[in-house]
Amino acid sequence: MKYEKGYRTSYNTIAYHEIQVVANALKPGGKHFMDIMNADYAKGHFPCQLWDAGEKCLTLSKFEWDEATQTMLYGQTDYPYGEPFCKPVIEEGNPTRLYGVAEIDMIMQARGMMVKDCFSDFFGARFDTQKSIQLMVFSCKQS
Repeated sequence: MKYEKGYRTSYNTIAYHEIQVVANALKPGGKHFMDIMNADYAKGHFPCQLWDAGEKCLTLSKFEWDEATQTMLYGQTDYPYGEPFCKPVIEEGNPTRLYGVAEIDMIMQARGMMVKDCFSDFFGARFDTQKSIQLMVFSCKQS
């Protein structure tokens, strides 16, 4: 993937100010649940390329990791079924800031929130820092 130096990082769904908004909105004991990508997984598994056979096309996704900024670079190209297949070209990536459990815990504590548990899916599967791409965080507002 081609990336320009100094690209602007788009913050994941848990930008610091958004967590502050949640913390301000909750009463003591109020609960919060969020679903983000796990930075610790990205560190150990990116760069990588994945193919996905969808209903209407074949998709090639490419993931890279910028350790200095804790940023995942993601790009993809689609190949509609029935059309000629060309060499994959992924010109740009979508930079997204990722967070690991330790950083989420610090962010939450600084805003009067306490991480109660982490899961790897909506069914409550056990979270593994190195093996779970999905980080689902259950937290409560402290009194």
